[in-house]
Amino acid sequence: MTDSASTAQRRAAVAAYDIVDVLRDDPVIKDLDGLCEAAAGMVDARCAVVNLLDDRFQHQVAACGTDPTPCRLDESMCQTTLAEGQDIYLRDASADARFADSPFVTGRLGAIRFYCSTILRTPTGQMLGTLCVFDDAPRDISDRQRRAQRILADQVVDVLELRLRTRQLERATEELTRSQDRLASFAGQVSHDLKAPITAIIGFTELLEDMDSIVHDTTARAFLARCSSAAKRMLAMIDDLLAFARIGGSLLPVPNDLASVVSQVVADLGPVAADAEVSVSGPDVVADRAQFRALLQNLISNAVRYRDDRPCVVTVTSERVGRETLLYVTDNGSGIPAERREEVLRPLFRLRKDVPGAGLGLAVCTRVASAHGGSLRLDGAPGGGTVATVTFPGLPD
Repeated sequence: MTDSASTAQRRAAVAAYDIVDVLRDDPVIKDLDGLCEAAAGMVDARCAVVNLLDDRFQHQVAACGTDPTPCRLDESMCQTTLAEGQDIYLRDASADARFADSPFVTGRLGAIRFYCSTILRTPTGQMLGTLCVFDDAPRDISDRQRRAQRILADQVVDVLELRLRTRQLERATEELTRSQDRLASFAGQVSHDLKAPITAIIGFTELLEDMDSIVHDTTARAFLARCSSAAKRMLAMIDDLLAFARIGGSLLPVPNDLASVVSQVVADLGPVAADAEVSVSGPDVVADRAQFRALLQNLISNAVRYRDDRPCVVTVTSERVGRETLLYVTDNGSGIPAERREEVLRPLFRLRKDVPGAGLGLAVCTRVASAHGGSLRLDGAPGGGTVATVTFPGLPD
């Protein structure tokens, strides 16, 4: 690799960490200052600095025993360290031909004698700069102290990496929030654009069904019934897709009384759950109220719709395990084969075509759990049926 290419890569790496112009009271700078203090104390030297070198300057982003000051690259002692690609430890820099004429040695900018320059390397091996420890008096350094300086230099890079990853995570979170907002907005607009003509279709089919010429025409009535049924299914699917798109935005976690929410859900399900035996027990579940209700609505709806010939029994329970709350929805229905339990969690996947639906119920539940930092798992129930286990992490202290 040419020197210019290597310098360009180093400049890009330094810029990516975005640390050069950070204010001195930033917590990251304080952490780096602390590592400088540890490095100086390790060899009983007066000063230590964290240097980052780009294509023009040496930037001292943290320091102990001196004020951090940038200098031109051609005046930097540590550029030699990077050029040679290996750490440099000198008892007296003035006795070394590489540094004898340096303005930091001759007295013009400093009078450095003891010089300990340890390279800062990123996880990919890119050299960023140095952890430089120095003093105006000669001193020796043991192999053990050299190893300690290497460890501290690696910790400097760890601090920089942590800041970089944190900033990347923050940006990703912001972009995800914007993406979710755009998705919800888009879904809302598409929903409106699609629902208007479908609602018109339903309305006109109902008008046609009342016409005298249709009332006595069995074939025409059958075709209209199928048309109306298909339009209503499409309308329901659009509502499901819109609900799915809106999940995961701003959450407002609050304690939810389990019995109260289940009672409301069963009432909303109406006739489909009228003959089901639904029992509830357990403590409150901390979650966003609207999304928690949507989750229970889908889990209980699945439980009562995917039934077998036995009377439908659904048990909803919760328990606290440490800081987490576990929610269990257990049914005695037809169950889900073990090899299909991952598939049914995917959007628009339908295990049984004879049961009405868009295949979004369990996908909605999975997304609700994920939005809360939790998870959803499906298992077989004793005696047949399914156990859906949802984990909620709870509120921080």
